[in-house]
Amino acid sequence: MLSRQVDITSMSATEIAACVRGRELSASEVADAFLRRLESVNGRLNAVVVPLFESARAEAAAIDERIAAGAPVGPLAGVPVTVKESFDVRGTPTTAGLTARKGHIATADAVMVSRLRQSGAVLLGKTNVPPLLLSTETDNPLYGRTNNPWDLGRAPGGSSGGEAAIIASRGSALGLGSDLGGSVRVPALACGIHALRPTSMRLSMLGHFDCLPGNEAILTQPGPMARSVTDLSLAMSVLAGPDQSLRDPAVPPVPWNHPSGVELSKLRIAYYTDNGVFRPSPAIRRAVTGGRLACEHWRPGRRVAWSQPGRGLGHLRTIARCRWHARSAACAQRQQTGSSHEISGRSGDIAAGRAHDTGPLVGGVGSAACKSRSPTPAESVSTRLLPTRSTSQRVSRPFLRGAERAANRCSALPG
Repeated sequence: MLSRQVDITSMSATEIAACVRGRELSASEVADAFLRRLESVNGRLNAVVVPLFESARAEAAAIDERIAAGAPVGPLAGVPVTVKESFDVRGTPTTAGLTARKGHIATADAVMVSRLRQSGAVLLGKTNVPPLLLSTETDNPLYGRTNNPWDLGRAPGGSSGGEAAIIASRGSALGLGSDLGGSVRVPALACGIHALRPTSMRLSMLGHFDCLPGNEAILTQPGPMARSVTDLSLAMSVLAGPDQSLRDPAVPPVPWNHPSGVELSKLRIAYYTDNGVFRPSPAIRRAVTGGRLACEHWRPGRRVAWSQPGRGLGHLRTIARCRWHARSAACAQRQQTGSSHEISGRSGDIAAGRAHDTGPLVGGVGSAACKSRSPTPAESVSTRLLPTRSTSQRVSRPFLRGAERAANRCSALPG
């Protein structure tokens, strides 16, 4: 039997699940330990902003009853988890840090939350986010600021900062975040834990707040967060289950293969230090080069080759095309109606819908878009990248030249 002197909150999710299934620990005992820890640290962190303590105790008791009856339990049986506030949990608010959405109550669990619960996980609560999930820190006018557990005067990263803070503090064994451009990776770095941003469309986004509707250039993905890589693998085996495509047709029916089945000797490693659009800083290039050298040293003779990304310019063209068509649609509609208001809402007209949907990404479509001469796509991109400069101040930085050339070609692309 497991010694009760062991601090349960220091155990990994994999260890907890094994002990609960083996009856060395009860799910209720585990839940109580993590809830005590959570309550002791959350006042200083402000990480869990939607507590679900009573329902967590009920879920843990139900798991213990199933085990006592000899019924099968899932791979995460009794594992305490938290999820990012942007995921729907039935009966709780999904606000994305916006006061205007404080009355938005979810009527059903998000697909990923449902999978966690079906696997036996015990949901302790939802964690804090920045407004619209678009920041590398975690602070909003509705819930306030989340602090870094290693230094309360510092930020935990974002936008999954609440998740990273409570996991690092041992208030949760496993977490579910989401990532568009670093939202699980940055907090993991800031708080000293592990996180995985899966390949786009690997996991379902149904039931997650959509902060960039209409964006097809970079896709958000749910991502597990934990204190060990082993726990990330366990979480992915649950989240990327084989029946995802039955609930969400946007997810390809690709099976999840356990990492232990990968033959490392046959892996080919590709790297790049410039994607042909935006040249990274010297520090980033040094880090990538250092990683290449480490791979070559780890296994001499391994094939580590330069690979120019093939989709970088394509993503930029998509963004520029959407903005170009959005402005054109806005101008055409105002010329017909004489209206000076911005296009809003999602009408049946595709162009008008794109004008609204791409607003947060490209700055929106305002009355300034209908001047006598519409800006070229290159000017639009330059304005978005350097918002403190006017379009009359030409951007001369070398890393923008590729972006300008690609954007100017978008004006001739079909819609």
